[in-house]
Formats: sequence, C-alpha cells, structure tokens
Amino acid sequence: MRRYSDGTAELDADEEPRRRSRGMRLGLLVAAVVGGLLLFVVVAIMAVVLSGPTELGFVREGYREALQARLGSDYLVTVDKAAIDVDPVLGLVADIGDTEVVDSGGAVVARIPGTRLAIDPLSLIGFRVTITAVELRSAEFSLVRPERGTVYLGTRSTLSSATASGEAPDGPIPGAGPDGGFPEIASLIRLVDRGLEAQLDFSVASHFRTLSLIGGTINVWDVPSQRQRHFGETDFDATFDPEKRGLAVSIATSGYAGRWSGTLERTEDPETGAHQISGVFSQLTLADLFPQFGGDSATSADIPLYGRANIDFAGDGAIEAAMLRLDVGAGVFTTGSEDASVLLDEATIKLDWDVANQTINVEPSPLYFGKTRGVVTGWIRPSGPVGHGRYAFNLESSGAVLAARDAEAPPVIADQIALSGIYDLPGRLLDIEDLSIQTQSGSLALAGTVGFEDAGPSLALAASLSPMPVATFQQMWVPFLAPGVRHWVLANMTGGTIESGQFEATIPAGVLESEHPRMPDDGLSLNLRLKDAAFRTFGDLPPVSGASGNAVLSGKTLGVDLDAARLELASGRTVSIDAGAFAIDDVFDPAPVAVVELELAGPAAGLGEIADAAPLNVLAKRNVSPDDLSGTAAATISLRLPLDKEEDEIAEEMGWKVTVVGKGLASARPIEGRTFSDADVTISVVPDNFAVSGTATIDGVRADVSISQPLGHEGAASGRGQQLARLSLDKAARDRLGLSLDDIVDGTVGTQISSLADSDGQHYDLDLGPARLTLPGLGWTKGIGVPATLSFDLIPVEGGQSVENIVLEGDGFGLEGSAFIDATAGLVSAEIRRFALRPEDSMAFTLAATEKGYAIKARGDAFDMRGVITEATKTGEGDGGPDISVEADIAKVTGFNGEAMTGLKAAYVTVNGSPTRISVAGSLGGTRVAVDFSDSRKGASLQVSAGAGSLFRFLNLYDRINGGVVTISAQRVGRGGPMAGKATVTDFDILNEPAVKRVISSAPTKQRIDPTRLHFDQLAARFHLSGEAITIDEALLRGQAVGATFNGRVDLRLGHVMINGTYLPLYALNNVFGRVPVLGLVLGGGNRGGLIGVTFRVEGPLGGPQVYFNPLSAVAPGIFRKIFEFR
Repeated sequence: MRRYSDGTAELDADEEPRRRSRGMRLGLLVAAVVGGLLLFVVVAIMAVVLSGPTELGFVREGYREALQARLGSDYLVTVDKAAIDVDPVLGLVADIGDTEVVDSGGAVVARIPGTRLAIDPLSLIGFRVTITAVELRSAEFSLVRPERGTVYLGTRSTLSSATASGEAPDGPIPGAGPDGGFPEIASLIRLVDRGLEAQLDFSVASHFRTLSLIGGTINVWDVPSQRQRHFGETDFDATFDPEKRGLAVSIATSGYAGRWSGTLERTEDPETGAHQISGVFSQLTLADLFPQFGGDSATSADIPLYGRANIDFAGDGAIEAAMLRLDVGAGVFTTGSEDASVLLDEATIKLDWDVANQTINVEPSPLYFGKTRGVVTGWIRPSGPVGHGRYAFNLESSGAVLAARDAEAPPVIADQIALSGIYDLPGRLLDIEDLSIQTQSGSLALAGTVGFEDAGPSLALAASLSPMPVATFQQMWVPFLAPGVRHWVLANMTGGTIESGQFEATIPAGVLESEHPRMPDDGLSLNLRLKDAAFRTFGDLPPVSGASGNAVLSGKTLGVDLDAARLELASGRTVSIDAGAFAIDDVFDPAPVAVVELELAGPAAGLGEIADAAPLNVLAKRNVSPDDLSGTAAATISLRLPLDKEEDEIAEEMGWKVTVVGKGLASARPIEGRTFSDADVTISVVPDNFAVSGTATIDGVRADVSISQPLGHEGAASGRGQQLARLSLDKAARDRLGLSLDDIVDGTVGTQISSLADSDGQHYDLDLGPARLTLPGLGWTKGIGVPATLSFDLIPVEGGQSVENIVLEGDGFGLEGSAFIDATAGLVSAEIRRFALRPEDSMAFTLAATEKGYAIKARGDAFDMRGVITEATKTGEGDGGPDISVEADIAKVTGFNGEAMTGLKAAYVTVNGSPTRISVAGSLGGTRVAVDFSDSRKGASLQVSAGAGSLFRFLNLYDRINGGVVTISAQRVGRGGPMAGKATVTDFDILNEPAVKRVISSAPTKQRIDPTRLHFDQLAARFHLSGEAITIDEALLRGQAVGATFNGRVDLRLGHVMINGTYLPLYALNNVFGRVPVLGLVLGGGNRGGLIGVTFRVEGPLGGPQVYFNPLSAVAPGIFRKIFEFR
C-alpha cells in the first residue's frame, strides 16, 4: 500500500515539469497564432489603406448612428459615404462625404460636404478608435438663438417644434472666491471658465487636439430681434494642449461692417494651478453683437471695435482681477435720420476690476467726436448689499471741448461734466441723480430716471438751464433729441441769449421705439426765454435780429412766440417785426414741418426789398426795383417750411403767403405800363396767386382796384386772373389816360374794369348817365342825366384784341355787336347786330378797315335820318380824313316833317374826307328819288330827281311846298372849279307862306289871290356852288297868279342867305308886256318881267331871314324898275 503510494508520488513529481513545458509551448503557439493573425490584419488594413481611399460601410453607418444619437429624434441624419485614407498631415483619417441634417419640418439645418476625422493608428491595436482632430470643409449650419436657452440647429420655421438643448442658468454660477461686488459678471466669467475646463478635460481624456472649420457659413435666426444673421466665409480653429492644459481659439468671419476676427487663449501655471484667460478682437461692431443696431434699424452703428481683455484666476478658480481695454474706431452712431447721428472719430475705454475693493475703475479714457473731445474717469460699485443688482456710478470729465460737427457756433469748453446715479439691474432702471455741464457761459443740470422695459425705454427727467448764449445751448444739444428741430436751430440761429430754461420729460415705455413717436401732450415740456436772438430765414430773405420771446415745447408741439424783432436789409433799411410765431406741430416727425408767422412794418421800399428777395422775386418779374417804391406798409408773412429738406430744396416745396397793407404807396416806374401813386391797398401773394384790393391813383386817376392773378413757374402769370377796377373818368382823367374822346363824351363816366371768368381779357362796364354822349356824323346826342350804360369784353388775340359782347343800352337807343382792333389800337372790323338811336330804329351794319379808311355796309328795317341830315348840313370841305365807303339798304328811312323814304339803297364814298360818289335811290311821297353824284380829277357831276315837296320836307329845307317835281343837273370842270348847273321845280304849291302874304299885300294891284295855297307852274334857277356857298345867278318863279324873278347867295358855312328879286302879280297877264319885242324891255324889263312888279330882298340867317320891299318900284314900269332894285 505504501509502496503504491510512494511510487505514485514519485511519478507525479516527474510529470509536473513536463506539463508546464507543454503548456508554455501551447501558450506561445496561441500567442504566435493571435499575433500573426493580428499582424496579418494590420498589414492587410495598411495594405488596403495604402492602396488608396477605401470605402467602408460600417464606418459610415457608425458615424451616422453616433451623430444621430447626439442630435436626438428631432433630427434626421444622412451620410453619403465614408472612406479610410491617409493624409500627409493628419495621418490616418476617416473621410466622411456629404453629411446632411434635416429637422422635423423637413428643412435642411446642416450640410457638410466634407468631414475629416484624424484617427490614432495605435488605438486600433487596442481595438478602439481615438479621434485626435476634426476638420469640416465648406460646412453650412442654420442655427436659432431663442429668447432663453442655448442655441440649437434650426430655422425660423422650426421655432415651434424644435427643443432647445438646454437652458441657460438664471442665477449666478457658484464658485470659489469673492465675486468682486459684481456677481453677475463673476457668474458669466465662471461659466466661460468652466466651459473651457470641461473642454480641456475632454481633450485630456480623449487625446483630442484640434477642431477646424474651413470656409464655413453660419446662418442664425435671432428670435429676440426677429432678424436673420449671416456669417459667411467663416474660419474657426481650436487647438488643445492637454499636457499644459492650454487652449487657443481663433475665428474670422464676415460681419455687419466687414470681416472681423478674434482670438481666445487660456494658459495655466502647472505648479499652482493659477491660470489666465485673455482675448483679442478687431473690426467687431455693435451690430455683430446686438442685431438691433444693424440692417434697416432706426438705431444703427457702424463703429469698429478693437478690444483686449485679461482675467486672472487663482489656483482654486477664484477671480483675482480683470481688465478691459476697448479701442473704438471712426464711425457713425445713428438714431434715426442723418441729423440724429453722432460721428465718432476714436475713443479708448479702459476698465480695471478691483475685485478686492468691489469696484470697477474707469481709468482716463479719451473720447473724440469730431472736434468734441474729452477724457472720462470714474468708478462703478455696488449700491447696497451685494447681490441685489444695484450699482452706483460716477463719471466725470474736466476741460472737455463741446463742438458739434454741424454747429457753426464756436466750441465751448466745459469746466466739468459729471454724471452720477444708480443702475438697478433687476429692475432695469437707470436713476440719474445728477447730470451737469458747467461752462464759463452757462450750465445745465438734469436728474431723473430711464427705464429699460420690454416695450422700450421710459423717461422721467427734469432739467434746468442757467442764462447762457444760444451758441452754448447749441453745443449742449445732443443730436438724437428732436433731430429735425435741432438741425434747423443749428443751421439758422446765429445769436442771442437764453435767459432761462426748464425741461421735463414723462415718456411712457414704447413711445420712443417708433421711428415716429406718438408723444403724449404731457410727455415733454420745454420752456425757454429768448433775448436778442438772431436767426437766418431762407433763400435771400433777410435775417432776423434782436428777437425776444418764448420757446415752448409741449408734447410733440414746439412753438416760439416773438415779442419784437427786426430785419436788417442789405440796403441798410430796417423793417420791424411787431409780432411773430414759429411752430412745429410734430417735432418727432421724420419730416417735420414748421409754420412761421411774422407781422412787419416799415417803409414800402424796405418791404419791397423783402418781396423781391428769392424765392419770392415779386418785383423783378414786373421790372420794378425796391428803390422805385415809396410810402409805408404793414405786412404779414406766413411760411410753411419742410425742415427735413436742404435749403436749396425748401424753396421748391415750401408754402408761403405774404399780405401787405400799404398806405400812400407809389411806384416811380410804371407797372404794366401804368403809373401808380397814393395807393391804399391790400396785397396778398401766395406761390400760385397774386391779389390786390383797395384804392390807387392810376395814371393820375383815382380808382378802386381788385386784382387776382394766378401765378406759375417762378412767379410768372399763369392762366386767367380776376381783375376789377372802378374809375370815375372826367375830362381831365380821360386826358391823363390818353383817352381823347371830347367829340363823343362830355362829362364824367363811371368805369368798371374786370377780368373775364372764362377767357383771357377784361370786361368793361361804363356808366354814361352823368355824361353827354355825341355820335359825330349821325347828329345824335344823349343828354347829361339820361341813363345809359356801355359794356364790352376786350380779349387779346393773335394780332390784336377782340372787342366782344358790345352792348350800349339806354331809353330808346342802344347797340349790340363786336369788333376787332389791331396791336396799335386801330379799328380793323366791326359787326353791329343791332343799332338804334331812337325807339323805331332797327338796323345793323358791318365795318371793315381798308388801306386808308373803312368800308361800311348797313342793312335794316328802319332808321331815323334826321340827325344825319342835320349833321350833313354842317359838313365842310374835306379835311384829309379817312376814306369812307358806305352802302345802305334800309326798308324805311325817316326824315323831317313826318316824311319817310322807303326802299332806300344808298352809297356814299369819300377820299381824304371829301365825297367822291353819292348815290341814293328810293321812294319818297310816292315819287321815285334818284340822286347821283360823282367826282373825279377831271370834274364832277350831280343829277337829282325827286318829289319836290316831300324832298324839301324830308330834308327840312322848306316845309311849305306841296307836290311838284324837282330836278337838279350840275357839273364841275376840273378839280378846283365851281359846280354850276340848273335846278327846276315844276307844278307845285306854296302853302301858307308868310312872306308871300306880305308880298301880295304890298302889290300895287289888287287881285283876288288865296295866299294859303299858291300854285306855280315852274321854278327854274341857274346856280353855281363854290365851297360852301351857293350863288343863284338867276331864277324865275312862274305861276298864273304870282311870279317872281330873283338872284342871290346862300352861305351854308355861315348859315346866311341874301336874295334880291322882283315880285310880279298877275304874272300870266303881266308877263305879256315883257314878251313884246323892244317895248317889252322898256315896259316889262325883259321877257321874264312884267309891266307891274315889286322889288324885294330876303336876308338873314337861314332859319329866319327878313323880307324887305321897295314900294316905289311898284310905279316904275319895266326897265325903270331896275333903278329901285336892292343892291
């Protein structure tokens, strides 16, 4: 038993080394097999990779699943392909192509054409993948910046469905060390520091070194500002140093004003753990940080920012110190229009955070705004317990220079500018305890609050001004407060003093956010007392000086009331401003409009100088200069000025009105061809109309005037105006006006001249009642006091003027028609449709000018010729008058003594005032009338045939002849000889002739003769006409009972008659003795005489001559009777 046991033990002792040797050989074999297999795999992979990019589906799918898991279910990730390759710089890489991320709404929120992942080859040996670098090429990302929370992938359309990937902490981030009195800033810095620590920890753990974005595009929808932001050509690079726990980040991208760049660096002391974060940026603008300052915003800034910041941390992470230096480049800060902009040349802001003393010190920081410059110092520290978010501040500047770039006033040196107050961060309220500006010439003090609410800022401010020059106030006026008004004040106010001023603002939140704030009435209040102010007007209008008054702003309305001022004219004249007002209805309107009202008084020449300045130019357009005017006047000027326009544009768009009340005005130079003096008128002028009313002496004649004339471009007359003038024209007035109408009008004529409503021209109304009206050649006169009016329209036409609607109206007389006169006031033509000098008249005529006179054609039913006949008996020899041609066709022509000629057809022609042809045809008293007179250079002839009694009565020559026929035949030889001929009247009666009764009663023989009707067989007379005298060479009047012979002379010019003759009773028997040869000469005195006869003489005026008889001649027969004839 023991032996067995011993033998076994011995055997086991020998087998143990052999078993270990076999196990080792097996392990080595297995290891060799595995190592060989692994080497084979690595060599195989390397062979595949070295042979070129190798696409591996499991790599692509693994990358997609990892990215999908990271983004979550709200997004869908697609990857086109993935390949393994070798990069000469990165080494082994996974090249991912065309990665695309789509949100839940189907919008592409990320597109990466190429992604490279650098892989540590050694990590593959451990069967793991270590990525050391990521490179994104030409990637485009769409991001959303929400109101709260972190930025996430998305577009505007995904706002309602996408979920933010985290929420930003609301309170301060806890951490080691003091917060320096500013927990909000400390919390933000700690957040950044911890974020960098986390990235470094990840880099150390994962051996990650580099993240790069090359040529990327980032689109950000900014929810708070509702703006789309675009950052193109973005390059980003982050490099981690795990060994030194260092970090360097750089970025460059396009921004609001161009390409900007920045760097961030973290360094750490490996022994103490203290570290520092520093950052540098350049060409950054406010709009890049705050989108509300960019794009088409009313408030914008293109000022480039250059900055450097350093933050020091202790080993335990406590903040020890911080510094910020901000260099601001040249640019413009605008709060609305160009007028509300501030031009910044450069500035440097230096802030040092003294953590131990809980104070941010503002180190001397120079600011340059054009010529305005200064250095600001001060501090910011907690107010009350730390952590309540209330911070006090105090900023000061000594010796600052105030010089607004758009002010023409000299710069002002501020002895001190101080701003102090408290900002309540949780309450978003700025409490300005004191804002003061102290200068040698005046001071400003302001206090109040500014609230920064969601709807916009609110204001509750009060300020006061000490007495100061206007120039100082202009330099203190900030550009973004009522910029339109400020622009006008700076551009136009040139002097004066502000005696006192108060300002209050109570503006609710949201009012100032609009481009056109709707300011409540109690929102703003400003009251300034002005003294000796001076300001420009516009155009060439004179400046205002010596102005005193009040300027008041109430809500949106600004008003300036002037107590007194004056206008200093270029000529040296002065015009006083008795009262004035300047008002802007809405100072916040981007296009504010000012209304100006001025009341002026002074000499007419001075006001004329104002009226003649551009843009009014009232006088120059009428060739009158201010020096031509005299008298005094008061004027009211109203202006409506668009303050958003440049000065050269204001004249085109402004509205204005000038009203002048003149006394004793006169012009030394004619206006519109007339002289004006002693004018008491009111003149009103607006851009499109000129109006005058009142009384004036025009060309020496007093007149009531009312004129309204539309105006066009540059004040020229445009269209039809309305003119009305009332004149009382006596003879002297007519002579002064050049209206020589003495032959027609005698007395005073009331005249009214007005413009036509529907055409160019004037309407004339003449009251002829107080005047005597005479129509030469027609023998017609209207007496003084007989009512009559004359009206007509005088219309300018091509070549002259048309006289239309001529109407003469009176009791029983009048005319209607039209005429045309040429440019020299010569009558060219006339058409009189109705012409009546007496109630029974009914006639019309036309007139046409000929080369030397006129051609007249008359037609009608009736015309009273008595005046024409009377006038014809007064006609003298030709006096060189115009050539006249008259043709008449009148149904009935009335003459004297109730006689009327019917069917009149007449022609009358004169040359140089002398008749050359007269032709009359008609019927008078049942007998045909024929008159034919012609005159030529060789001679003249006259032939007349008519009923004797009717003709003599018609012509009012002799009304006691009844019946008979008269014939006249006469000739003239040559141009200057007398007209000689014979007139015969046959078979007629003489009725009731007083002279015949006397002759019969004086006859030596008594015979029974009825003197009321004496019948004569014939009257024959030979005569000759020389000038206006008719000489009767011999005449015989023969009848059965009575006869006579006579001769003599009738002087028509003098109206005198002298006829000598012999009356022969019982002529038929008595003439027998005269017919006996030889004995008849002795006993009868010739064959026309008789045995018994009485000599007589008719002498005196034509209207009533005397008859003389010689009784001795009755007893002297025949030839002896010649002894007793009158001589």
